[in-house]
Amino acid sequence: MIDVDMLLAAILLGSIRGSEGYKDLKRWIVEVDDDHLEVAQLEQLIRYMPEPEQISQLAALKDDYEMLSEAEQFGVIVCSMCCLSTS
Repeated sequence: MIDVDMLLAAILLGSIRGSEGYKDLKRWIVEVDDDHLEVAQLEQLIRYMPEPEQISQLAALKDDYEMLSEAEQFGVIVCSMCCLSTS
C-alpha cells in the first residue's frame, strides 16, 4: 500500500528543490531564504517531517542515498542539519 504522506512529501519536495537538489533546499531552510521558500511551503515541510525514530533510521541510510526515494533523500539531508534532534 502507498504511504500517502510520503507521496505528498515527494510532490512537495519536487516542486521546491533547487538545481543542486536537496542541498539547495537545506540551505534555504537554514538561511530562512524567503526568496525561495514561502511560509506555506515551510509549514508543509514541517507537517511532513519524519518522527524522531524515522530520522535516526534515515541517518543510517546515508550511504545508500542514490537508492532512496526522493522523500527519503530529503530526510537524509535533513538529518544532517544540526538543529534537529533524533532523541
